[in-house]
Amino acid sequence: MGLDPRYTIPDNVINGSGMVWANCGATQFHLVYGEEAQVVPGSIGLWYDDLDGLKERLGRYGELLLKEGDEQQRPFETYSIDVDVRSKQESIRIVDRYGNVFYCRQQSSSVDDDPEELIRAVRQPTLTSTDRLTSQAYQSSDILRRFAMDDDQPDTNCRGIQYVEFHVPPNTAAQIAEFYDCVFDAPTNLLTVPSTNNEEDDSSSSSETNVAIVGIGSINPTTGRTSQSLLFRETALPLPPYDGHHISLYVGDDTADFSAAFKSCMDAGVVWVNPRYEDRVTNLNTAKKWSQFRFKDILDLQSGRKVFELEHEVRSVEHRGWTGLVGR
Repeated sequence: MGLDPRYTIPDNVINGSGMVWANCGATQFHLVYGEEAQVVPGSIGLWYDDLDGLKERLGRYGELLLKEGDEQQRPFETYSIDVDVRSKQESIRIVDRYGNVFYCRQQSSSVDDDPEELIRAVRQPTLTSTDRLTSQAYQSSDILRRFAMDDDQPDTNCRGIQYVEFHVPPNTAAQIAEFYDCVFDAPTNLLTVPSTNNEEDDSSSSSETNVAIVGIGSINPTTGRTSQSLLFRETALPLPPYDGHHISLYVGDDTADFSAAFKSCMDAGVVWVNPRYEDRVTNLNTAKKWSQFRFKDILDLQSGRKVFELEHEVRSVEHRGWTGLVGR
């Protein structure tokens, strides 16, 4: 990943305060400062053209620890390299120092049902060592030397987020799939799959678990598969209290699609205003003004009961965050 030069303030990086954006492909992470770290209760899947560069960097940190014995020099807690028994696909599992879990996989661009058309077509910018917009500020703070991409290779190995998986309470996956199907007309699927038999799942009570798959992003017209997915995996393990982490997604092809999504959320009674931000959207006019709205309660539509909590920042393709990508 690379730092976004549009929202990477040197003082924020140096002092560990405020916010920075880390970009990968057409997607990005909003890294927010707070007293408590935000941890996704599940895992994040990242797509790479090739894993060799990541392996080299991980190994380099291991050598650094052997030489210096300073764990603060390492930006992660642990990592392991595994091969899936069924798919024979190699993956790198990284746990950051706060407990977030990342699975990094290689996705060949020659695969017929390649799900990453959007991520290849659109790129977010990354900070380079000769960034002309911010060079003086970053030169004085040593940020360019420490974090900028090399100018001869200004793109990142990581091509984007392939999926985000959330652990959810038992008997909620079907309701979650129905919510996205009805409110967003999103392609959804409900699967019963074998438990992964590791520390993240309660495999003692059952050898199977239910997973709701919600397709987002562009749709491959040949296979019908979407470029990205939200996964909601049932678990009997205790879940931590919701800590405010969020996802951001763009809906539809135009303002009409965005308006339809907003109206559906209003009908479901889930439109929500986050008091931390100035985009106080409560009706269609303010939604159009800001080109976005928020909700955080996923409901059982039959009973109106909240089954899961996750802030969604839902944006129109007219939002400056989307239009700002054109041509990059």
